[in-house]
Amino acid sequence: MDALELLEQQHREVDRLFARVEGARKSEQGAIFELIAEALRKHSFLEEEIFYPGVRRAQTEDLVGDALEDHETIERLLQDIEETGVVHQSFFTKLTALREYVQDHVKDEEQELFPRVRELLSEDELRTMGSDMQASSEEWEEEDHAETEQVEPQPQTSQEPQLDDPRG
Repeated sequence: MDALELLEQQHREVDRLFARVEGARKSEQGAIFELIAEALRKHSFLEEEIFYPGVRRAQTEDLVGDALEDHETIERLLQDIEETGVVHQSFFTKLTALREYVQDHVKDEEQELFPRVRELLSEDELRTMGSDMQASSEEWEEEDHAETEQVEPQPQTSQEPQLDDPRG
């Protein structure tokens, strides 16, 4: 899969998550919002660390700059929702603002930046970049999973250690 296909796939997944959270029960909204936040942060990471540096050329400089500014705004919106919480009455208002901002960002990328990148880079370059992004995505997920495992108590550590009975 090339880099543009991977990014477009991630765009569709985030859109599906937004639709899910809007139709979810209150008890499920927090967990789905966490999936949205994680997906957006991973997507931004891949774009900022691999994609944008790989496509930053004279013909894309302005579009990449705009996209980076969008990422900063998206992160601020995510933080605002996280600070307020999903139970607050403004949750859906803020979520709608985030979704609209993300949709505008996606539209700009898919209609302006991606076609320009497809003209500038060869299929081999896009496939190589896509492979690098996929590998980084998998590492991101493993690191996140590892952090979660460290926080959860392990069955063998939840009990007091057995000491030898000194009596005998």
